[in-house]
Amino acid sequence: MAGIYLHIPFCRSACHYCNFHFTTSLKGKEKLLPALCKEIELRKNYLPDRHLKSIYFGGGTPSLLNIREIDLLLNQIFRYFTMEQDAEMTIEANPDDLTQDYLKGLIELGINRLSIGIQSFFDDDLRWLGRTHSAEQAEKALESALATGFSNLSIDLIYGIPGSSHFTKNLQKLKDFDIPHFSAYSLTLEPKTIYSWQVKKNRKLPPADDDMIRDFNLLCDFAEDNHYQHYEISNFSREGFRAIHNSAYWKNEPYLGIGPSAHSYNLISRQWNINVNHKYIMAISEGKDYFESETLSKTDRLNEYIMTRLRTSDGIDYQYLISLLTEEQKKEFDCQTTHFIRENFMSDKNGFLILTRKGMLLSDYIISKLFVE
Repeated sequence: MAGIYLHIPFCRSACHYCNFHFTTSLKGKEKLLPALCKEIELRKNYLPDRHLKSIYFGGGTPSLLNIREIDLLLNQIFRYFTMEQDAEMTIEANPDDLTQDYLKGLIELGINRLSIGIQSFFDDDLRWLGRTHSAEQAEKALESALATGFSNLSIDLIYGIPGSSHFTKNLQKLKDFDIPHFSAYSLTLEPKTIYSWQVKKNRKLPPADDDMIRDFNLLCDFAEDNHYQHYEISNFSREGFRAIHNSAYWKNEPYLGIGPSAHSYNLISRQWNINVNHKYIMAISEGKDYFESETLSKTDRLNEYIMTRLRTSDGIDYQYLISLLTEEQKKEFDCQTTHFIRENFMSDKNGFLILTRKGMLLSDYIISKLFVE
């Protein structure tokens, strides 16, 4: 079974750190929705089968869609795909969008999981990040979601904010609300963002490694003490609340991406859509190509497996992987993994290679060294 991701590329304002594809102009929303519906129809045969276990509205800010617009997109999906009985249906949302009426409307549509972009429960952090909601709105959104009946909740937090001393208190807020899933991301300096411009102009400090390491260790200790499974480098869940849709990415399962900049994978090839809204809309309406694609070689697929699995607590199945490698590739892979295990960056858990906490801090480097050629 597969999942569908819908990219909704609209935001009220630009968060200073964000480099995802979005626009702060809502003028094109009315034209984008028919294009999304048309792409769903055009891509109905892309996946190995039409039975879905997840739908995910991401962005951007999908909660800028009203209930009628979400219903339109869901009905178009249901026209061409069937759903698993207990399918996960997620929408990312900003706290300031989550009114009681909106939450009730989501439940009536069958949305059963919320991913709320809180980032911090403290106003000075939120101002620093360029978020539009307040700490009060963050708490109110959680209270309203719980009161409306959402039990499958996830929130996003950002750590390593220069000068901030709130991360421990953010984790305590998470505990107080008894949130079953959360994602925590280290602040990064991404090109072409407001934050990168601010750093270049000496208006803000860049992220400091010491801050990131300190907060990451606080995060891991908190997860262990409060019975959260650290099942992916940036994701933590209580038993039974792992994100089904995002887990598919790390398990090398197929998914279909709809909308500007969305990516798709069908086990054979990868595909990515135009990341300019009006060009995407025009190409869809005129029947022209609106995506690029690449067929994955055996080496590509091996490296995809290494990259995605090593980010998870499941790790790399050593026997499975080496059965696909040449003798030369196996020799190099064993050399690298032996070094990382000896230096306590990785461990061998019953034949599965897993990053240690120390290794997670250098995951990109370690993964790159394990890639086969």
